[in-house]
Amino acid sequence: MGEYAYYEMNAGRYNNYIKLYTKIVEFRKSRGQIHRLVIPSIYQGIILRKIKEYEGSINHLKEAL
Repeated sequence: MGEYAYYEMNAGRYNNYIKLYTKIVEFRKSRGQIHRLVIPSIYQGIILRKIKEYEGSINHLKEAL
């Protein structure tokens, strides 16, 4: 699923990307895979910045720290 989300990001379909990565993050959190949340959080922050949702972008980037 991660590869497909990355494809959506590169294709410029940011809303689809955000939906997919939100599912990935929820799944990983439910499985206790906290260490695997950094990359999705960074990418979500970048995409939200591209679509000018700055507050969401900041929140995701802070979460990655």
